[in-house]
Amino acid sequence: MSLLILNNLKGNLPMSVEIFIEEELAIPLQFQLMSEQQLLSHLKITAFNPEEGNFLFPLIQNLWREDRHLVFLSKSSLFTKKLHQALFMSNNYPSYLLLDEKINPNNPNYDLDHLLENSEQFFHLSLAGQQSHISHPDSIMKAEPIASLARLAEIKGNSPQWQYIQRENEVATLCLSALKSSELLCNDGRISSSGLLSEELAQISYNIGSQSNNRCFHLKCIENPKLLAKQIELLTQSLWYYLHGKLTTPPVASTQNLEFQEFIVEKCLGEVSLSFLKSKRTQQWWFKIPFPLPTNLIRHQMQPCLYEDYLNAKEGELSDFILGLIERFDQFTDE
Repeated sequence: MSLLILNNLKGNLPMSVEIFIEEELAIPLQFQLMSEQQLLSHLKITAFNPEEGNFLFPLIQNLWREDRHLVFLSKSSLFTKKLHQALFMSNNYPSYLLLDEKINPNNPNYDLDHLLENSEQFFHLSLAGQQSHISHPDSIMKAEPIASLARLAEIKGNSPQWQYIQRENEVATLCLSALKSSELLCNDGRISSSGLLSEELAQISYNIGSQSNNRCFHLKCIENPKLLAKQIELLTQSLWYYLHGKLTTPPVASTQNLEFQEFIVEKCLGEVSLSFLKSKRTQQWWFKIPFPLPTNLIRHQMQPCLYEDYLNAKEGELSDFILGLIERFDQFTDE
């Protein structure tokens, strides 16, 4: 399977999507052949050298000023580190989901502690596949106020927990190490035997693509040449589902949008009321931060939540997640 699978997608992308492919993946993905095909409207494909990855910094810096969406297909830990650095330096405080089952503390795929230590650069950080015995306790303690940390065992087959982890993440990295070893045809002990199924990874990719706030999607292979052929198949499958999600992206939540119903819970935060919105199309719930945000954060005014959050608010109880976000944004307004 190669990028030619994208020819099966039909429709018009509502925004510009640029796919960047690491050079070592370009040949097995048949990048050159695909780039000569007639692509979906607003879709562009480019190959890159991770050694020259500084092109990332202006891309990420301007990502929220331009109507463009980025996709990265990579295999090197160098690129992942540069992506994290670009996010740290952007001053855009994105929400970030990282799915990567790290079962070995010497795994070079990414420096988890470095990401946790810089958690203040995100308004929310989700780590699915995180294992506390591998991470440094101080790093976890620092990140906990603005992070959702979960093991794969906690989220497999648990739809509400998945919704909690996948709260409209603007940036997402999915590493194929989160899959079961049998999905990768690997039994050398370096990949967990209890990871995700490929169908679950495809569903996650679709969910991320269909989230109206997602701007950057990163699919990462494991640096193991013996597994490359199978990973190419899984990579293209996940990419296909992500773009399929983009083709069906619902409108952004807004009180002026007839797609949504608004419910106001009076004085559930002291003397302050909270506004909750429900999508008539997807049944997804949001709540509105109850004070104006700075210009660079105004895109976060509407925050996704669960139906249970709304029910609890009606009973006078706000979840730790909602309270934490409101407190976090209140700090931003004082900066």
